[in-house]
Amino acid sequence: MENASKALEMAGGVLIALMVLGLLVLGYNRISDLKQIEQDADTVAKEYFISFEEYNKNGLYGSELFSLVNKIKDYNTKYPESEGYTQVSLDVTINKDHKIGNLGISKGTYGENELYERYTSLATAIYNAGQEEITAKRQGETKNTTGTIAGYWTNVSDKELREILSTSNYEKITKYRDLVNLQTEIVRLTFDVKQFEYDNMGRITNMTFVEN
Repeated sequence: MENASKALEMAGGVLIALMVLGLLVLGYNRISDLKQIEQDADTVAKEYFISFEEYNKNGLYGSELFSLVNKIKDYNTKYPESEGYTQVSLDVTINKDHKIGNLGISKGTYGENELYERYTSLATAIYNAGQEEITAKRQGETKNTTGTIAGYWTNVSDKELREILSTSNYEKITKYRDLVNLQTEIVRLTFDVKQFEYDNMGRITNMTFVEN
């Protein structure tokens, strides 16, 4: 009886030891997985910083600048400061007004968020005006037996448009055209880099550009 009791105690001890060992192995694997995830995230974050360096040049086009804006916003969202990542900011000085009404960009200095909002507002306005412009063109085509209204972009003069279209439709077409021209003007602007700032780990924290 005594031997059976000792055998049970030994079996219980072995079982407990195996359970502890299993927990240790599980814990180690989880820690390893977390470390791997962190390393993968750090690798991707470093790739962002490498890609940011591509913009460290003079003569940067507006189209490139807005691509950088999107990249910064994407990075700051994926790698928040609350998780220990370095946040990146952008400062851009605009030297002249490039706007129609409240759309476009006025003279001043902007961060990445405001630049994003202003460009998005312009793009949305262009889309909405474009829908009205399509309707206006179709209505104009019914009044124009030659069909030249379909090529108004290059083939129809402003005077002809006024004759073909109602005042309302003429205004819709010219509004769309003016907004597209404004967008083209903005993406063709050029900027010089003023400075790139880094933290003590050599990671970019701020990029500053000035319009030529």
